[in-house]
This record gives sequence, structure tokens and C-alpha cells, in this order.
Amino acid sequence: MSKRPSYAPTPTPAPATQMSSTPGHLTYNNYRLGGNPGTNSRVPTEIITKIRNERKLHK
Repeated sequence: MSKRPSYAPTPTPAPATQMSSTPGHLTYNNYRLGGNPGTNSRVPTEIITKIRNERKLHK
């Protein structure tokens, strides 16, 4: 039977951090979820147009 020694500290939980929170990613994710991209986004218009075309093909 393996019992944890009383002097061993309990493991700390991993911090809940977001992997990437750059404005470009947020704008892309917001658009994919159905939201409108912000007017001050870093995503080029070509990418947004490409995403729109892909969405039309999948429907």
C-alpha cells in the first residue's frame, strides 16, 4: 500500500492561462464564431474574404 508521506507538499494545480491572446487571434476566433471583426483589426482583408468564401463552400 503506497501512502503519501506527511512531509510531502500537495501538488499545486496548473495555472489557467490562455495560450495565445493576441488581437489577431481574437479577431479571427470572434469572426469564426459568428461575430463581426473589429474595425481596428490586424487581420488583412484578404484573409477575411478567404474565410467568407470557405464558409459559402461548406454550406
